[in-house]
Amino acid sequence: MRRRATAGPPPPAARPHFEGIDLEAYLEQIRAHLMAQALERTEGIQTQAAELLKMSFRSFRYYAKKAGLKGGDGADGE
Repeated sequence: MRRRATAGPPPPAARPHFEGIDLEAYLEQIRAHLMAQALERTEGIQTQAAELLKMSFRSFRYYAKKAGLKGGDGADGE
């Protein structure tokens, strides 16, 4: 059985227009959106959120800090 992705569409402000788009900023918004959803599903536990997204914990922690996302309390959550 194939699991359906739970992430919704990218944030409306990030949708491309024919005038052009800042691709790097767009991709950062998508990454932050998916990471926030993963943190929500795992109740803020970053190692589990990283696993959901098939990322290393180290990468997840780096991008979470860059996006201003916070995990739960404890060694895992910071």
